[in-house]
Amino acid sequence: MVEILIKVIPLDLAATISPVLFSLVVYSLSSREKPKTKALSILLGALLVGIAITVGGFFTGGATSGKHAQSTTTGIIDLVLGALFIVYGFKQLFSSQRKAKRDQKRGAATWKWFLAGILISIFNDSFFLIFASAKEVGAGDLGSWSKLAFLIINVFFFTLPITLPLSIDYIFPKTAGNILGKISRFLSNYGGLIIMILFLIFGIYFAIKGLGILY
Repeated sequence: MVEILIKVIPLDLAATISPVLFSLVVYSLSSREKPKTKALSILLGALLVGIAITVGGFFTGGATSGKHAQSTTTGIIDLVLGALFIVYGFKQLFSSQRKAKRDQKRGAATWKWFLAGILISIFNDSFFLIFASAKEVGAGDLGSWSKLAFLIINVFFFTLPITLPLSIDYIFPKTAGNILGKISRFLSNYGGLIIMILFLIFGIYFAIKGLGILY
C-alpha cells in the first residue's frame, strides 16, 4: 500500500496543475449568462475524459502485471511513458506560454462548453499523469476496494482544476473573483515551469523503471 501511495500520489498531485483548464473555468464563471452552468458543462466533459483515462490506465496496468512473460510489455509501456514525459517536459520549456481557449461569445450554447471540457482535457497536461497513475494502481498488489478508492482519487485530482474554482465560487461568492484571479495569475506565470520540472522527473523515473524491467 505504501509503495503504491509513493508512486501514485505525486502523479495525482501533479495532475492538478492545469493552467489552461483552470483559466477556462475561471473565465466561464466570469460570464454574465449562466456562469455555473457553463462551468458544470466543462466539468462533465472533463469527468468523462478522466474516467476514460483512468479505466484505460488501470486495465493496461492490470494486463501487464503478475506474469513474467509480460514483463517486456510492461517495460516497453514504461519506456514510452518516460519518453513522452521527457519530450513533453522539454516542449514546455521551449514553447511559449499557452493561453486558455476561450469562446468569445458569452452566450455560446452549453454543449460548446461541454465539448471544450472534453477537448482541453484530452490535450491537457494531466492526461499522461493520470494514465500513468492508474496504470500503477492496476499493476499493484491491492484489494478491489483499495484499487477502486485509488481510481476515484485519480478522477478527483484530474477534475480538481474545475471543481476547486467552482467550490470557491459557491463558498465565497463575494471574494471568489479576487481569489481565483490570484491563483490563475500564479498558474499562468509559473504553471508551465512547474509542469516542465515534474514531467522531466517522472519521465526519468519511468524510463529507468522500464529499462530495469527489460534488462
